[in-house]
Amino acid sequence: MDLKAELEQLQTFRGEVERILSGLKESSGAPGRMDDHKLGGAVFGSNFDEVQAFYTVYNEVHGQLKTLSQLMQDQIEALQTAVLAAEVGYANVDEDLRKRLLEIEKRTREHYNPKLDPNKKAAEHAQQEAREAEKAKKAAKDGKKGSNPDNHEADLG
Repeated sequence: MDLKAELEQLQTFRGEVERILSGLKESSGAPGRMDDHKLGGAVFGSNFDEVQAFYTVYNEVHGQLKTLSQLMQDQIEALQTAVLAAEVGYANVDEDLRKRLLEIEKRTREHYNPKLDPNKKAAEHAQQEAREAEKAKKAAKDGKKGSNPDNHEADLG
């Protein structure tokens, strides 16, 4: 595939990501707008233990939805920046955008709970296989160094 076609595809994709991000920011699901739709405790009634328990759960779920909305917005923004970096090269990405990516990564890591990750075992297995492949590659490379009589580096170790 030629580079011009790839660049055009990336630009089209970036436009779609920007459209989605813009739509999220304008929607009632935007992180900053979610509090506009939060209900007060009196809506559910009063003087009942069950109402207080329900309101406590409601607040917890509402908070989790706000966090989810922010994380989704962050991931779309990170994807948008990654597409830009693929277009122009990471070294040519503005320093502020690089810092923003690091902030997004930090916030995402803070909220990551491996117990809730349905792909955790698959990811761990893939990482283990990658480590084993890297070890085998290094061992093969080291073995070639040692078996080559013209290679004096093996004697220095």
